[in-house]
Amino acid sequence: MANEIDKQGTEIDINQTQIQQTDDYANILIKFIDFMKLENGTVSPDTIRTYFSIVTYFIDYCKKNSIDPLHITKEQFQTYRNYLIDEHRKRSTIQTYMSVIKRFYDMLIERHITDNNEIKHVKPMIMQDDTEKIKYLTLDQLQQLFDVIKDENPLVELRDRTIIALMALGGARTVEVANLKVRDIIYEQNITTHTSVNNDVSVRITVQAKRHRRTIYLRPDVANLLMTYLTALYNKPTPDNYVFVSMSNNNRGGKLTRRAIRMIVDKYLEKINMKLTGLSAHALRHTAGTLAYASTKDLNKVQKFLGHVDPKTTSIYVHVLNRQNSNPLADLPIDIYSKNATSSANSINSVNNINE
Repeated sequence: MANEIDKQGTEIDINQTQIQQTDDYANILIKFIDFMKLENGTVSPDTIRTYFSIVTYFIDYCKKNSIDPLHITKEQFQTYRNYLIDEHRKRSTIQTYMSVIKRFYDMLIERHITDNNEIKHVKPMIMQDDTEKIKYLTLDQLQQLFDVIKDENPLVELRDRTIIALMALGGARTVEVANLKVRDIIYEQNITTHTSVNNDVSVRITVQAKRHRRTIYLRPDVANLLMTYLTALYNKPTPDNYVFVSMSNNNRGGKLTRRAIRMIVDKYLEKINMKLTGLSAHALRHTAGTLAYASTKDLNKVQKFLGHVDPKTTSIYVHVLNRQNSNPLADLPIDIYSKNATSSANSINSVNNINE
């Protein structure tokens, strides 16, 4: 007997429990299964279970919201789609849900169960390329960002520079920076020449986010910056001291919140006119990932560096760089200026003179 796993991970018997949950729609769901088998011929059991689960979920939604699936309106379909969005489902998942439900209504119409096909008027979601979601700074822009970090209070300047360095050159998340404590900083004898504060000691930090702990090995300059900042901040730091604290009068010495860290980053992004492009604090982590892959071309290293559990998450940085070189005509041996370059330039000058 076919089984399905529900959203909470509980095994559900398709032929009994789920159908019973849908009451009057039990026979309709069985007809939908038969419809899929006839229509697709060799459709796999996994596909049948997936389609069945999607339609069952939709009918349960209708019941909970007092909607008759046989007389649902276009606006109610749109509300259901927005509900899926609010549940933070991926665009591709929502597209699959809506596509399956459309097939369900094709069956209802073909079997003369209803003549309502309002879902056909619901426009599909525009699929967004995942690479378009990635906002990051180029190496030159990152340098500009470091160049504008200045403050009348030298300690504030040190703090802000260290925060941005940990995020852009260490791949630290905002929450990881906010929660960093003195005890999370580990000093050890150097085995290689990397991440050294001096010839004998290297520095790494242990951070935690999303229930996973990971270690970030710091660049020598970032390690030195961190230690310089801590020395200026605390005379005798204790293990439970937060590394990044407020310098404002109303919360001096208190832990910096994630919102405060975002505001610090935004302040400097605005100084280089990059905030207008939608960049935020999280863009610094994407900057670290993009520059790391550009430097190493080693996806495994970047995955470990950023602490990604799934390598698919890291692979987005490969696609980002590939898009930069995605024009198939980029290497075509043609000179667009060639023989007429001078005359073209003169033409442009003539147009400019006319406009003046």
